[in-house]
Amino acid sequence: STMVNVTKKNFIEQSNDLIQHLSEAAFVAIDEEMTGIQMGRLRKDDTPAERYASSKQFPERYSIIQVGICLFLPNPEYSHEHNMAAEYLVRRYNFYLFPPSGDDVTREVTLNASSIEFLNQHGMDFNMWTREGVPYVTMDMANTLERKYETQTQKELQENTSRNSTLRDPTRRRITLTKESDVQFHARAMASLREWIDRSIQGSPSLLLPACNRFLRRALYETIELEYPALILENAGSEYRDQIRVWRLSDEEKVQRKERLARQAWETLVMNVGFTRVFMALSNANKGLKQVNSTILARSVEQVDVSAKVEFEPIGRRVPIICHNGLMDILFLLTHIVSHKLPEKYHDAKAMIHETFPLVYDTKILATECSDQRIVGDNTVLGTLFDRFVINDLEFLMDRNFEVVNASGSDPDQKHEASYDAFMTGAVFVALARRIQEEEGLLAISLCDIFSSDYDVITKDLFGRNKLFLMLTLYTIDLENATEDPLRRGLSPTSTYRVSGIDPAITTSDIIRCLSNLVDQVLEQQVRFEIVWVDDRTFLVAARTQDDDDTLQRHGELIHMALRRRFACEDIFTLDQYLQATAAAEEARQRTEESGGGMWSSFFGGLFGYGKHKRKSEEWDGMNGEPSAKRRRTRLDGR
Repeated sequence: STMVNVTKKNFIEQSNDLIQHLSEAAFVAIDEEMTGIQMGRLRKDDTPAERYASSKQFPERYSIIQVGICLFLPNPEYSHEHNMAAEYLVRRYNFYLFPPSGDDVTREVTLNASSIEFLNQHGMDFNMWTREGVPYVTMDMANTLERKYETQTQKELQENTSRNSTLRDPTRRRITLTKESDVQFHARAMASLREWIDRSIQGSPSLLLPACNRFLRRALYETIELEYPALILENAGSEYRDQIRVWRLSDEEKVQRKERLARQAWETLVMNVGFTRVFMALSNANKGLKQVNSTILARSVEQVDVSAKVEFEPIGRRVPIICHNGLMDILFLLTHIVSHKLPEKYHDAKAMIHETFPLVYDTKILATECSDQRIVGDNTVLGTLFDRFVINDLEFLMDRNFEVVNASGSDPDQKHEASYDAFMTGAVFVALARRIQEEEGLLAISLCDIFSSDYDVITKDLFGRNKLFLMLTLYTIDLENATEDPLRRGLSPTSTYRVSGIDPAITTSDIIRCLSNLVDQVLEQQVRFEIVWVDDRTFLVAARTQDDDDTLQRHGELIHMALRRRFACEDIFTLDQYLQATAAAEEARQRTEESGGGMWSSFFGGLFGYGKHKRKSEEWDGMNGEPSAKRRRTRLDGR
């Protein structure tokens, strides 16, 4: 697989290519590399709101280095019956991003040492990032720049239309020079102009008039435009401050110059907006829309019509965005493009994500919650999934499924290079989705059709639509539910138990011995469970089953009785009870904070076993997706 590095040099060309093909894509896979994302120590019993509050600082503080985007387009030559052609044509883009300079738009760049070391080990080109990285601005700034461009363009059109009539208007008030020095300067400047005009046509096409103040420049403008309307006058630029440049051009050269200046002005706008242009296109396509008459999203200046109203047209379908463990990827994009500061409240952040990207699939969810037990219970790191189900699965045959079509040259495939990780994400999504399709008898239906609104019911349940993985917690983020998030598949807050105040010498093996012989006599099956350590004196045990809710509750009761026998003196409550208690304690704390009282918070904390011991958990390595400390690991089925 090959890819295209996108930098300042080729940004307009490559972003045009992406925008042109975006609406044709079956889906878009994304991935990012950042200057830092280390989470430190995480509590496994964090609620999504608690985890968001502690981690929102990272996308606000650190910066994106690369954004990998892969368009997976259905190949018109592919068919299920004759599948010698690749099913998907892939367009890979590897955008280097670097914040623009300037007091009004800049973003500080903060580096995390371990993240940079990790990226160095994987061949990150930091010179390309800092020298050629594409800038970006917030959406508000992009709109401001667009309005400024359109206002200036309309002003120039109006000036060109009215210039001749205005110049010859006898009622127009003109500058009158009275000071002798001004009159002499004006005469010398006009004399040098006439001498230049009288020279051979082979002479220089432009003349720089001598520097002068604004008052004298206006006088020269008026005189020259009146006496020599065929000449073109312009500010000489920052290199020649306070000077006028005069151009003598043929009619054809005037047209060419006008087109060149218009193109340069539009290209300057597009480069100043930078990657925000791509973000806008992605968000629109994800909503099933195409922005018409947009100056920023036009593919050339010839398509720009500043007098036309910007409108949104439906493209017939929403183009899904695919990520792997993608919560942070999305939050980083939001802090770079939407707002440098994320909302303080978790539910407001969920709403912002869903409003920006209303159709998202997370391959981590697909692997951990939607796939068969062989996948759910094993390593679900992106590289491992790719190797198992894309590279080494003989039935899948990667070369017959994907053909990269926009590469210009050959680059070695490199994990932890954003566009390759995005390619792996998309490929894993196809491989895992196909296994689900086969199991459900849906192979005859293309993923494009499955993602249409006609199949909304099955995409939620079978493919985890709009669910995001929340690492090292019991929860799954549900973007379609504004107020609540479910526990992971097969878990229930009323059949998950929190045991606190235990002897620190207790190990996972002790808990397994306590629970391993539990049998459901109704179904004659062993009770499955999951153990999650919170800290040295607190753990969670959750009943797990693929059966109905009654079975789940029955298994939970069996686990509860076994825990009571083994931990008779410790605090044991359901997760549901614990969450209600913490909510009540927080409410009580807020009510008594002004008066300085903390009685109720202390009471609930003592009763339910929180706030008594230093919080301690496994340390998360955000780069490879695995816990670095594994003395006490999550266990499934007691095995």
